Amino acid sequence: MDNAEDILNLISGGESEKIEFKKSTASLREAIDTVCAFANHKGGHLIFGVKDNGTITGQQVSDDTLKNIANAVKLNTDPKLYPGIEKIDMDGKTCVLVSVSESPLKPHLSHGR
Repeated sequence: MDNAEDILNLISGGESEKIEFKKSTASLREAIDTVCAFANHKGGHLIFGVKDNGTITGQQVSDDTLKNIANAVKLNTDPKLYPGIEKIDMDGKTCVLVSVSESPLKPHLSHGR
């Protein structure tokens, strides 16, 4: 994604087959399932720090947070996935954007399923 405005436009459109929101990284297991689904379909974006209704709540994000997301995705997908993961600031709140491209190595499994 290019900038916060593009991401805000995505959020305003609500969840779809190409965008999903997670309130926090506490939902990481479900997020990995979503990352696999995006890779197996047409790609998409997952945003941590946004409620299902599109409300931006933000969350604490450190470099370790980004590394932990990347490692969890890599360790729990087969074939392994390496999505783009970046910290983004919107409306004074910090979120995490996970960008996934459609994969040529389908199907990808999440947690062995």
